[in-house]
Amino acid sequence: SAFRRLVVFDIADPTAPFVAGTYEVNDLHDGYANGFAINGSYLYLATAYALAVLDISNPPTPVEVAYYVHPEFSDTLDVALAGQVAYVPDYGGRGIFVLDVSNPAAPSELRRYLDPPGWAGAPDPNVFAHGGYLYYGEESHGMYIYGP
Repeated sequence: SAFRRLVVFDIADPTAPFVAGTYEVNDLHDGYANGFAINGSYLYLATAYALAVLDISNPPTPVEVAYYVHPEFSDTLDVALAGQVAYVPDYGGRGIFVLDVSNPAAPSELRRYLDPPGWAGAPDPNVFAHGGYLYYGEESHGMYIYGP
């Protein structure tokens, strides 16, 4: 399925982009390629039931260095990075998982923010981290901001 694949495009010549490589999402957990974020030579990919960490130092051939599965992930759709921390919201109403990614090969849970009241199972949650704040929004309920 096309949804189980991360596609890498070479856009060195913007008038003639081409597919340079792909990464097939581990379907052990029926995962899909959803939101992603990049920090240095690592790409963090929300795959519905896991967070895949890919070494993209050679972009046409991403290499999986970790596949973090949390027993309570039910539908992770996005990921935001702030330094060595990844924020992974769960569409299944389990809140935002906060992961230590200082060692990309071994992500670990630091804590979890519960969904704001009434947001459990809210569609299409998105996160963005900036300036010490986490912005968490979705189409039906608006935005919630977590501060220091």
